[in-house]
Amino acid sequence: MADELSRALSFCELVASYFNSATTCSYELVELCAGNGNVGSIFSLQENIRGIVFVDIRKGRGLDHTTKNMRKPFEVYLDGITGYQPKKNQAIVAVHACGTLTDKVLETASENCCLVGVMPCCYDQETRVKLEKVALSLPNFERRKMLYGSIEDYYDSIRTALLIGKGYNAYLTQIDKKITPMNNVIVGIPLKRQQE
Repeated sequence: MADELSRALSFCELVASYFNSATTCSYELVELCAGNGNVGSIFSLQENIRGIVFVDIRKGRGLDHTTKNMRKPFEVYLDGITGYQPKKNQAIVAVHACGTLTDKVLETASENCCLVGVMPCCYDQETRVKLEKVALSLPNFERRKMLYGSIEDYYDSIRTALLIGKGYNAYLTQIDKKITPMNNVIVGIPLKRQQE
């Protein structure tokens, strides 16, 4: 549990700095693949967060414990990513959304012009095949692999390029590798939101 909290704290600190530089308005935060809800509960401590929506396919064992002392309004939605329809004034986050769930998180955010922060994990075969197909459409796709120190960085650079192509300022950054070896973080700020 301590590792989960360290990961959530580091992720929130990093992503909140991007979100806060993009908007001064208050917003609702949606934690997709919420599990125990650590990220949402940490974000709820920020003044500009109006409320939290925890989305997953089932209630995580620790979610009730995590939310029992929350001072912001929250909702638990258990129909998964595909059942939840975000609003444009929300921000979407997910930590260690496995495999193609990371891509689903990014797609859901971009379809709804939401701020997004995601920490990918599990670069399984299905994920690799999907991202390699996308890579073929990117400029200098052959050279791109050589620019990154790991295959995970390469795949996440493709995800970042996709967000840019969908009208985002997108960033591939990391939290400390000592906290988790799957430490990449993709942050996206919709250009339309920055102009508002």
